[in-house]
Amino acid sequence: MSAVGTVIQFSALLFGAVWIWVNVYQFYPVLSHLIGSLARASGEDEKQYEREPIPAETDGGGSESDEVVKTDGGQVDALQYPSIDIFIPAYEEGEVIEQAISSVRECRYPHDLLNVVVLLEPDDTDTRTTLRRLEDQYDFERLTVPAMYPGEPNKPRALNYAYERTTGEIVGVLDAEDIIAQDLCQRVSVELTSGYDFAQSRLDMVNEDDGWLNTMFRAEYGYWYETSISGFSNRDYPIPMAGTTCFFRRAVLDDISEKRIQKFGDPWDDEEWEWINDHGLDGLVPWDPNNVTEDFELGMFLWQEEYQFAYIDSVTKGESPLTLDSWIKQRTRWQKGKVYTFKQLISSPPKGLFSKLHMYTQSAVPHIGAVNFSAMILVLLGANLFRSYTPSSSTLTVLNISLVFGLMMMGLYSYGYWTASSRPYPTRIRRAVVVFCSLPIYWLLQWVADLRALQQVYSGRLHWSKTTHIGRNNGDSIVADGLISRTRDLKLSRGVRWIGLALVILAGAGLRLYNLTERSLYGDELYSIARASLSLPELLTVPLSLDSHPPLYYIFLHYWMEIFGSTTFAVRSLTVVFASATLVGLYLLGTELYDDRAGLIAALLYAISTFYIHFGRVARMYSLLTLLTVLSWYSFVRLKQERTRDNAFYILLSGLLVYTHVYALFVVLAQNAYVALSETRNGISLRRWTALQAILGAISSPWLLLLLGRVFNLSGQNAGLVNWIPKPDGFRSVIRSLSRFVGYPVHYPFLQGTPDAPLVGTVDPWGLSWILAALLVSVFVICATLAVVRFKTDGGYELTDLQQSSQLSLLFLSPILVPFVISYVIAPIYWTRYTIPASIGFVLLVANGITNIDSDMLRRGILGFTVVSSLFFAGVYYSQSSVEDWQGSAACLNEGVEDDDLAVYQPAWIQPRLGYYNMDGFAKETLPPSHSMTEQKLATLQQYTANHDEIWLLRYHPGGSPQTDDQVFATLNASYKNVTSAHDGAFSVYRFGDGTGEPDESGSLSSMCPSSEVHIW
Repeated sequence: MSAVGTVIQFSALLFGAVWIWVNVYQFYPVLSHLIGSLARASGEDEKQYEREPIPAETDGGGSESDEVVKTDGGQVDALQYPSIDIFIPAYEEGEVIEQAISSVRECRYPHDLLNVVVLLEPDDTDTRTTLRRLEDQYDFERLTVPAMYPGEPNKPRALNYAYERTTGEIVGVLDAEDIIAQDLCQRVSVELTSGYDFAQSRLDMVNEDDGWLNTMFRAEYGYWYETSISGFSNRDYPIPMAGTTCFFRRAVLDDISEKRIQKFGDPWDDEEWEWINDHGLDGLVPWDPNNVTEDFELGMFLWQEEYQFAYIDSVTKGESPLTLDSWIKQRTRWQKGKVYTFKQLISSPPKGLFSKLHMYTQSAVPHIGAVNFSAMILVLLGANLFRSYTPSSSTLTVLNISLVFGLMMMGLYSYGYWTASSRPYPTRIRRAVVVFCSLPIYWLLQWVADLRALQQVYSGRLHWSKTTHIGRNNGDSIVADGLISRTRDLKLSRGVRWIGLALVILAGAGLRLYNLTERSLYGDELYSIARASLSLPELLTVPLSLDSHPPLYYIFLHYWMEIFGSTTFAVRSLTVVFASATLVGLYLLGTELYDDRAGLIAALLYAISTFYIHFGRVARMYSLLTLLTVLSWYSFVRLKQERTRDNAFYILLSGLLVYTHVYALFVVLAQNAYVALSETRNGISLRRWTALQAILGAISSPWLLLLLGRVFNLSGQNAGLVNWIPKPDGFRSVIRSLSRFVGYPVHYPFLQGTPDAPLVGTVDPWGLSWILAALLVSVFVICATLAVVRFKTDGGYELTDLQQSSQLSLLFLSPILVPFVISYVIAPIYWTRYTIPASIGFVLLVANGITNIDSDMLRRGILGFTVVSSLFFAGVYYSQSSVEDWQGSAACLNEGVEDDDLAVYQPAWIQPRLGYYNMDGFAKETLPPSHSMTEQKLATLQQYTANHDEIWLLRYHPGGSPQTDDQVFATLNASYKNVTSAHDGAFSVYRFGDGTGEPDESGSLSSMCPSSEVHIW
């Protein structure tokens, strides 16, 4: 293994092992708590007390409640309520501060024992104006943090100042946008007067309707508060506190302040102490004034000092950020504070191995969780792109375990969403599936935030970054701005559009027509001609055991040949027509989904990629499959118009698609998946969509029933029906498909260059093809990401075009992932050229990502690099030699075989295909493959030697070396001598004369048959 491969394997092993540790650490308390819950459900009761229902009328006015607490001994004691100070740090929160204040004042708690303190900064006129309006309506206190109070303006600084200005027995923290449960304060008082030192209530981000990011946020909090925190508490893990609805006994915070200064040192200098003393303060620091994730650090510190934690299952309604920019900034701040905490723990380590294990792991988990999983994916992606990674068995074991843990986490997030949401069941099911499928993308975004956090901590930028709130958790159902798709319009003039499209069509058609007849028809093309030459009834009744493809392409070719003949140019020109029409359809689809620039770029990418060039010039159904995929999806998008003709077009085009190739089913599956999972369903009602699918199913049923019957037979002896497709080579197979999509010039029947044997020598003397392909895959993946994540001119980010991009993502994923899974579960069906429908989704995402780049120079640079790379690939493609010279092999036999000779074809199926080249006038026989030869066949072969002067053996062995040591050669060598052989690519021709003797030297087909028109590609 190369040095690079060793480094990659070590990295994959390291990341996989760390990911396993992260999950074992997190899952152990969860599973332990689950087992304990099941045990208690079976009769074992471990509750310390059981609370009676809280009377609704207990809403204030006295210091004692009617609530009782039942202790383990059965004694009933009255509860004396403690006084509570609730701090609400508010900076520029004028739009939402009222809902937080009102929710606290609506609590069922003695009014005179509940003090609401709103913390302000001196320059916050917005919040101060709102508070003046609310003073007559609610009872609360305003507290402005003096500008000269030590420290940078941030939340922990404000909390420390407020702590010294208040006297409540319990101190709570609430975010300005939160809405708490009416029983929260009472339940807090119960817990913190029953032996617990600090408490955390459940937080739920309720604005899931604002988009995918908000749904994921709710799932994340559902997973944490419903699953993790109970398990952590049960197994005495450190509890990373939330920054809201957390409560502490004042005596605990006094103690923590003193211990913080003893452990980490005095945070104030002499000048700051002078100001503190002059203003009658004590300089207490319960919260770290320099840590912008003060809640996380405080939870760690409290656990380290062995204070007791209580979890309160009262739900506080919060609001998640509405834009990706706000989400990234919020997560960056969170991660930044956690990095700062980790640095503190390194410089002032906890005492004892047990504490070190917990504190270091908890401080690192927020980073090595999402970051590590994402990094592992990127390592595998890079390794497969550059072909430097061959995993060992131990590495594969680690990576497989890591994958299992990843799937478990995806399931827990879906469960977390399910338990948090109260939406109707169809909506919850749909969104739970979306959560499960898209969690890795959410982790990637967390990875981006963590990288920003590391960079900011490294550069000393520990400032506070505010999250903007607008009150989305108060029941308002308006979808947030910024998550709505951009309005589509035509950005190019009509002249530019038509001229650009015309040039793209001319370039695409020209690249496909160039030297169209120079290369021989290969086996699959010859089969297409043979089947299309049948009468229509015969064509339609070919059994699936002989051809698994639907008949539509052959029907088109049948009538095309009736008009234009069956020459090489004629049969291939039909494919060129389909490919040229695809350019127009792709432009229309891109314009319908995005805008005319995206449509034009998508058509350009299709026109110049050798993947589409090759399959747009061979006599097979792949070009028709691509065209109908584009047209079916275009008609699917147009269904939002709710016109009868659009319904008819969708049924017609999708029905034709299904009768073109089996992978068409995955395109229709992608459409159904989008309708099932989308919030908008592309504007299609479920009733209408169900009717359309019923009609499409009825039209497709003749073919589908035949296909289903064949699938049921894919076992035992019938598994050989598809055994020519190998099992996917793991992640490499998908990477290879991506490399073909971008134009890496290795397409069947080319075998000179493969991902494991680069195009070198005369075709690509510098070996640049794979390097360019790897770079282009990387660029395209980034551009596809930019189709969803848009960078604004002010430096922010936003999620854009989620409806369109989710459609195309499903179109990209369905024909890849579903066959990939089927290939492992039922039978191998994953084949790169079959996945050509998936490439359409990929190309359109890339095209829109390029248009979303604001920099003209960068956009033109990417397009320039793509065009130059594609032209280089095209040069390599056109200069490759054929490995399947069917025409040359046939010509060799036509010239050399005499009337009394015998031509033997092995395997048998090549003989009717070679018949296209008019090999008549001599005897022909066939043999099965060498591994299937029987004694009876060998005996028959021996009889041939008595009836013919010479025997010509034509063998087909794609991808393998000629074999001359098997039973066939032994039988012929027993009766003949003077063997002459010729080899070119996938074909070998052997000439056996009478007598015995040593064979002559081997040569090429052209040397063996010098006067024949042998076509060496």
